[in-house]
Amino acid sequence: MRINSCDKMQEFPELIKLKERFNNTSLNDYVLEHLLKERELLPFDESAYKTFSKNFSAKNVRRICTGSHMGFVQWEEPFALGENVLNNLPSLLGEGEQNVTVPYSRITFASAVRDSRPGSVDLTNMGPVGRKLSRYVLRGRSKITLDKAEKISDNEVEEFLRNFHKLESQPTMFPFVNPSKLKKFIQLVKDCTRNGQSFNSQSSYLSSNLWSELFSDLKVKPLNMHPMEDLNLVRENPLENTALRELFETSFKDTYGATNSTYFYYGSCKCGREFPLKKHVDGSNVYLSGKCVDTDCVYFGKEEYSVHVKDIVEEIKNKNLNETLLFSFYNIWALAGIDVIGGFVQIHYLKDFKDKLIQIYKKSGDQKRVDILEKRATNLFGTGILVSFNPDGTPKPGLAALLEGGFDKKYLENISALKFGRTIDATLGIIESVFSKKADYSKVLELLKENKMEFMIK
Repeated sequence: MRINSCDKMQEFPELIKLKERFNNTSLNDYVLEHLLKERELLPFDESAYKTFSKNFSAKNVRRICTGSHMGFVQWEEPFALGENVLNNLPSLLGEGEQNVTVPYSRITFASAVRDSRPGSVDLTNMGPVGRKLSRYVLRGRSKITLDKAEKISDNEVEEFLRNFHKLESQPTMFPFVNPSKLKKFIQLVKDCTRNGQSFNSQSSYLSSNLWSELFSDLKVKPLNMHPMEDLNLVRENPLENTALRELFETSFKDTYGATNSTYFYYGSCKCGREFPLKKHVDGSNVYLSGKCVDTDCVYFGKEEYSVHVKDIVEEIKNKNLNETLLFSFYNIWALAGIDVIGGFVQIHYLKDFKDKLIQIYKKSGDQKRVDILEKRATNLFGTGILVSFNPDGTPKPGLAALLEGGFDKKYLENISALKFGRTIDATLGIIESVFSKKADYSKVLELLKENKMEFMIK
C-alpha cells in the first residue's frame, strides 16, 4: 500500500469513516464510546475463547491491543507510544481498567531491511541542535525473528548500557535527560535479564515496567503484555478440508497479510529466517515445502522443509511454521471471538478478511459463522494517534518521552480533550512517511499550532 501525498485519505476509506463519525468527539470519549464499548461475545468456538483467556490473569479478556510490534523497548516506535496512551486513557485518568496488550512480535528481518534490529532505541531527536544523541543498539545487525532470538545476556546489557552510563556521568552536558528516569531505565534494563526465559519475555518485562515509569505523578500498573506468538491458543486448520482449502485459496489470493508471497504460512529456519512455501499435490495428499533463502545461512540450499497440510497446527506449536496475519487473527479474532484494536492498516485488512470469510462460509453453507462475522467490529482504530512531538515536528518515541521526565496528569488531560478529527489530521503526514518516506515535518508543526495542539511539542 502506497499513499498518494496529494490525497492520502483516499487510501484509507475506513479511517475516513471513523473520522467523519467521531470528528468532533474527544479522544477520551472516542475510546469509551468505541474502543472500549461493550459488545456481544461472538466466538466461533467457546472453548477457543476459554483457552485464550487462560493466558491472562484477567478472567474475562474480551479485547486486546495488537498494533504495537515487539522490540527491546516497546516504545521505540512513536505509534506504539500513542497506541498505549490512547487505549489506556480512561484507566490513566481513573475511569476504567487497563487494556491487555498483545504485540505481534514475529517480525522478519530480511536482507532488504538489515537496519531493522531487535533491541534498538532511537534518541536522535532529543535535545537542542548540536547536542544530538544516537540510535543505541542492543545486539547489532540481525535477521532473526524475535521469537527465536536468544535470551539477552548480562554482557550484552552492559555493552548496551555503556552509552547510557555516559549520559548519567555527564548531566550538565545533557540537561534534557531526567536523571531519576535514566537511573530507573538503567536498572530495569539490568533486571530484565533475570526476568524472563526468552527474548520475548525479557522484552515484555522491560516494556511493561517502563510503562509505570512513563508517568510522573500517577500510580500506574505495569502493562499486561503478552507477545502474540507466545499465546496458548486453540487453532483451526481450514486447509485440511479440501473444499474449504480451495475456497480460501481463491478468496485470499494476493490479499494483504494472507498469502503474502507464501501459502498462508512461512517456514521457519533454524537460523530464525522465514522462507516462503509452495504447495505440492500428490493424489489426495497435499504438502507445503520450501528452503531457507538466506545465502548467509549455514542451512542454505541443504535442507528442504516439508509438511503435510494436516500437520500444520502441530508444526506451528513446534515453531517450524509461522502463520501469516490472516491466520494469526483468524484464531484470535474469529475463532476465539476477541476484539482486536489495531492500526491504520489493520482496520482495512481486517475488514477485508471479514468480507472474504463471510463469502467463504456462505459458499460452504455455514450460516452460523456468517451471522457471527457480520456482527464483528473491524474498525477499532488505536494505532495511528501520536501523543508527543520533537521541536522539529518528528514524532517522539516512548523512551525519549520517558527520559525527558514522562507525562503528568495535566498533559494526559489535555490529550484526552483533543478532538479525534484534529489528531487524525496532524497524524496523516506521519502515516504518509511510513510508506512514502516524504513526511513534511514543518507542515506537521503548522497543523499542531493551528489546531491548538502545540502543548504536544516538547
